[in-house]
Amino acid sequence: MATIYDVLAHIGQRLPHLDSIKALKLAYYAQAWHATWDGEPLYPERTEAWRHGPVCRAGYRVIKYGPEEPTYPLNSRESSVVDAVIKFYGHMSGWDLSELAHNEGPWKEARRDLPPEETSDEEVTVASMRRYYTRKSMVGEPTPERPTEPTEPMPRDVVLKAAREQMRRWRGALELLAER
Repeated sequence: MATIYDVLAHIGQRLPHLDSIKALKLAYYAQAWHATWDGEPLYPERTEAWRHGPVCRAGYRVIKYGPEEPTYPLNSRESSVVDAVIKFYGHMSGWDLSELAHNEGPWKEARRDLPPEETSDEEVTVASMRRYYTRKSMVGEPTPERPTEPTEPMPRDVVLKAAREQMRRWRGALELLAER
């Protein structure tokens, strides 16, 4: 699993002249879409509902003070998710991304009834991100394009064996349906 340090380093390589607000929001959206598409977080560090939108405190620290630990390249899946997020959200400013996040469920849910100017360290959970962005994609709203993993073709004998097994398994049910 990547860390927030790895994700921010990748974003910084793709967009070298990036302000901290935009970098932190892109990392948030990468976390959200990775959880939505792959069912698990991209990085383990916690995201909080700060005044200017969702922020990973550890990510803020690395931008402000430098990395606490070495960074490692993202694997191909992690990289493709972050790149899809950059492609979709990258044209927006950090403040635009902050405003967008303010209007979305995960940040609102974590902040509850706090006034916009109040500080908060309430967690924006990965589960709330996954729920919200899954719903968003299911209703047809514009979303990043989900990256596909290249697959190697399965050997013909393996495919035929699996097909025969499925036909055997469902034969009885199909015969009952055919009789109706």
